[in-house]
Parts: sequence; C-alpha cells; structure tokens
Amino acid sequence: MAKVKPFRGLRPKSEFAKEVASPPYDVLNAKEAREIVKNHPNSFLRVNKAELEFDDNISSYSEEVYQRGKENLQKLWENGLMIRDEKPCFYLYRLTMNGKSQTGLATLTSVAEYDSGKIKKHEHTRPEKVNDRANHILHLGAQVGPVFSTFHENATVNDIFTKISSMPAETDFTADDGVRHEFWVIDDATQIQEITDAFAKIPALYIADGHHRSQSASEVCRRLTAKNLDCTDDAIHNHFLNVLFSEHELDILPYNRVVRDLNGLSLDEILEQAKTHF
Repeated sequence: MAKVKPFRGLRPKSEFAKEVASPPYDVLNAKEAREIVKNHPNSFLRVNKAELEFDDNISSYSEEVYQRGKENLQKLWENGLMIRDEKPCFYLYRLTMNGKSQTGLATLTSVAEYDSGKIKKHEHTRPEKVNDRANHILHLGAQVGPVFSTFHENATVNDIFTKISSMPAETDFTADDGVRHEFWVIDDATQIQEITDAFAKIPALYIADGHHRSQSASEVCRRLTAKNLDCTDDAIHNHFLNVLFSEHELDILPYNRVVRDLNGLSLDEILEQAKTHF
C-alpha cells in the first residue's frame, strides 16, 4: 500500500505565487540564481539557494547559508507573502507546458516505506548532497523541496483528480518560462479520506526525480531517532514532501548530448565504434 498523509502546508498567497515561485535549487548555479532574483526579489531561491546572497567564496554547505535560508523563509511569512493552512490538507497541482498538462497530488509520504523499498528508487545518491539537504531541513525546520514520484494508473485516483480539478483553482499563474501552474487546496474531510483509501490500494510509488531529497529525509529521521526523538510511523519527521503523478500523466523529455569533438574520427567511424556498446 502507498501511505499518503495530509499536512498543514506553508504556501504563497495566491496573489504572490508568481512572485515567490522558483525553479528547483539544483538546476542552476548561484550566478544564474542571482539573475532570477534581480527580477523577482521575493523568489523562493532565497530560501532554497541562499548562497546567491553571498560572494562566490562561501560554501553552499556552510552554516551561514543555511541560517540565511531560514531567515529568508521567516521573512516571507512575516511580510505576509505566505500562509499556513489551519488544518492538514492534500493539494492538487497541475503544470501545463507546450499544451501538455500533468496533474499530481502534493502529499507527505512515508520514510519507513522509502527505507523498506515500497517507494522505489533507481539512482545512487552522493553523501555530500544528502547531508546538505538534511542540514537544510534541520536548520529551517521545514522541507522546501518536493520529491517527484509516479504510480501505476488508477481509475479511482483519476476520477478524484478530475473532479477536484474541474473546480476553480486556488492559485493559477503562468511563469516567465510560459509554464502554467494551477493549485487546489483539498481540505474536505471526505475527499481526504477518499484519497487516502485510494492510494492504500496502490502497491508502490516510483521516484522519478528527487533521490537526494528523499534520502535526506531518511537521514533527518535517522539523526532525530539517534537523539531519542519520536520517529514512529505517525511522527511528522518520518514523512517527506512528495508530488505523485499517475504514469499516464508523465511526459518524458529527451536528455540529448552534444558531441563537440570527433577526436580525428569520421562520423561513420564514431558510429561503428559506438555499435560495440549500444
């Protein structure tokens, strides 16, 4: 079974969503992040990639960077750009790019299920990156980067998603890159139970992206357990932020490589050598 858990999300107010929204922390360097922040001074990159506020000599793994991220998250809250829901909710999220939409459930998933292999992974992780995100979570007291997972198509889940997304979205904006983002808050107890029951019948989740974020959540739980803090299956520390998309929603894009130097060989010779391995 796939355990999903509603939570009290901290999220941008709808009128500030476009201003706060940002790319993931790990798809750009500090210089690129600084360029984005010039035009969007309240970008969440100030939280997720706070090294952009320092010179290039500082390590992104330093205490100062984590502390600045915490301070910047607090500012977003204190300045009224973000709110926290009063009770645990699920959230439906849809992004539309080039005419293709993908709709997923923002939820908490279980570290115990990740550790036991019920949440499937397909990549190795690097300890320094795992420690970085674990330190980031512990300093901020928040998980600010969701994992992206998928599951086998389920008619019940599809029907629930369709019903919810037929209503007006709580938040709806188009980012600078042309991608449209829609967001629904699911706070109805009956719908929450329907979603929980539907996912309980799904045997496994599969991580598409976010292996370091999920492993860092496991590391956080391990550290807190070592301090004799509660990390039972119901404890909030034993869950991580995940957005779950049905397999039929996925749009897998090519990851092309560019050959810039043929090393003195002709194209035919390159292809002939490649045949020995591909």
